Amino acid sequence: SPNLVKRLVSTLANGLSVPVTVKIRVLDTVEETLDLALAIQEAGAAALCVHGRTKNQRPKLADRTSGLWAAGSKGLAADWEVIAAVREVVDIPVIANGGIETRQDALNLLRTTGCAAVMSAEALLEDPDLFFEEPLEPHDGTPEGEGRAQVRRILRLCREFVDLAEEHPSTLEYTPTKPHLAKMLHRLAGEDQYICRKLEEQGAPLNIQQECKLFLMRSKFDDFAAIRGALDQIEDRYAAEALPVLGGPWYRRWRHLAPKAAPKKAARGRPGGPAPQRARAIAE
Repeated sequence: SPNLVKRLVSTLANGLSVPVTVKIRVLDTVEETLDLALAIQEAGAAALCVHGRTKNQRPKLADRTSGLWAAGSKGLAADWEVIAAVREVVDIPVIANGGIETRQDALNLLRTTGCAAVMSAEALLEDPDLFFEEPLEPHDGTPEGEGRAQVRRILRLCREFVDLAEEHPSTLEYTPTKPHLAKMLHRLAGEDQYICRKLEEQGAPLNIQQECKLFLMRSKFDDFAAIRGALDQIEDRYAAEALPVLGGPWYRRWRHLAPKAAPKKAARGRPGGPAPQRARAIAE
């Protein structure tokens, strides 16, 4: 409800000594989105961030039996044109959000919308220097050289993050260091940890990503020396590959799930069947 949002923003803007910024998702129609943006501006917001997807387009939560998934990747794409329309009708700075996977995406979004800035969430969790102009390590231009440069870059960022995590300890009982590293290492060790454990218990062959996921899993969440040791193991394992092949990015872990059929009802008087397998993202 624009009126409710307007009252909330107005209360904050009038009661605080700092600027109030607001972040929204686009609504089902352009008109509804523009009305909401204007109401937020009128309420006193200093800036507005607009995510170009509706709440039903969140890749993790979207109903994969719906037309959004049936329409393919375009059905879940952020609508930059709606963000541009918001920027045109309000006078406060607009920050564009949604669909940022690379630095070039960010530049394209700025150019398409004319917004004051762009915001990235998931892609930056995986790749903290996403906006850096020259993110790749130097290499000789061959597929092997590029693969090794990617591995070096990912591990360099991971080690910098571990250093910062140790220098600025978390106050949480279970520190988020390893969960965050799992995002940064997704292209090197993005296999499902449940499946990795099961394969290891069965003595089954493991692929390189499964081996590397186990390296990280075996280190304790608060043992920085062990975590650094796991990163060394991952580096050594990829160094042994003649042609390092990286997996798909963490950003696309949900976006590559295929549409699925509607669930079938179990026959009367019979159990519902075996438990579904864990969802797996398909690497590019």
